[in-house]
Amino acid sequence: MKANDGFTLNPNVIWMLPPKPVEENVSESLPCKNPDACIEGGELVCFRGEDEFSLKIGGTTFERADFKRMEALIGNGEVSTVIVKDLSRFGRNYLEVGQYLEIRYPSLGVRFIAIQENVDSARNSGAELMPFHNIFNEWYAAQTSKKIRAVNQMKAQQNRRVASSVPYGYKKDPDDREKWLIDEPTAEVVRHIFDLCIAGRGPMQIAKQLEREKILTPTAYYNSIGRAANNPMPENPYQWSDSTAQNILANRQYTGCAVNFATTTVSYKVHKTVYRPPEK
Repeated sequence: MKANDGFTLNPNVIWMLPPKPVEENVSESLPCKNPDACIEGGELVCFRGEDEFSLKIGGTTFERADFKRMEALIGNGEVSTVIVKDLSRFGRNYLEVGQYLEIRYPSLGVRFIAIQENVDSARNSGAELMPFHNIFNEWYAAQTSKKIRAVNQMKAQQNRRVASSVPYGYKKDPDDREKWLIDEPTAEVVRHIFDLCIAGRGPMQIAKQLEREKILTPTAYYNSIGRAANNPMPENPYQWSDSTAQNILANRQYTGCAVNFATTTVSYKVHKTVYRPPEK
């Protein structure tokens, strides 16, 4: 993207202008087909949504860290204008998008501009077709979700792994993402956990033993090697929990089994993790 004294419209970014006078024809100064077009003037605040969770779930939910940061600024009266390349960049849940764009933002006096659909709340343009655009954007997300689930089902029927995450003790083969390699430093810890279990130790005793031996927890280890972790870095990097030890002992993947679909989500809009019964 090109940089200048104004700002550049990145299609994957929601842009905001502070509460200063904005030119009436600001949306007209952006050619709809040009993602590198620029708007001149005005101090810029930009949130890119770069955290892993935001990138993973896209716009079918508004539980996005940077979106919440933006909403906090709007609630504090620090934003006068929200600009997106198209409505799908704002969100793909048509009910919630409508709540924000048709009720919340007008109530707060926030101007909304979507370049591609020629939506500009200050000029009353594009509002009539906006609900239809939002419904289509959600339909696209629903169809994409169905295709991904179908592909994963096909892979599972071919005895291929579909899980995106790799258990502690393994790492992905850089040449074949579906193949796992033994991560020797953590594999040694996994063997140690099973040895302690065979010796008659329970999960709580195992966790305390690992802490005494100053063995990094999985999250602390991943942070030490720069690998993404699902949980925040603990204050005590050696404080194992009994549930972590228990989950390792109960994980059938350590026996060589390919375990697929152990968890799922409620739907493409509700991203709550649901654990499936082992028989399924």
